[in-house]
Amino acid sequence: MKDLKLNLLIAEQNPFLVRILRQTLSSEFNIQVVTNGAEAMEFIEQGKRTDFIITELNLRHFDGIDFIRQIRGSQQHKNIPILALSGSSDSMLRVKSLEMGADDCVAKPFNPLEIKARMMGMIRRTEYYTNRMIA
Repeated sequence: MKDLKLNLLIAEQNPFLVRILRQTLSSEFNIQVVTNGAEAMEFIEQGKRTDFIITELNLRHFDGIDFIRQIRGSQQHKNIPILALSGSSDSMLRVKSLEMGADDCVAKPFNPLEIKARMMGMIRRTEYYTNRMIA
């Protein structure tokens, strides 16, 4: 039987948060995890199907803001929904992530069920607009 799960890329260096996100999201998503921005960009550029991205903004080797900017600048990947996570108390960093193209940004610590609900909302909206453009 065909796997109907969406493919999620998580770019996060905190193993505890990765474990929590895996536990919360594994029933809806096939999850791939990378720990820095360079790995995230390499994963995307390899052409592996990615339906959704969660990225920490404070990544090593290519930060989350630059990663978001690269994704949004790509013709092939520009429509992938992106949820940014920020451990910074600086709200301007979260604002900048939204200005660069993140669909949503959540401050850490977060409720993983809220993350899931926000993601599912983004997916519903994406499907709605995709279906309207096809019809």
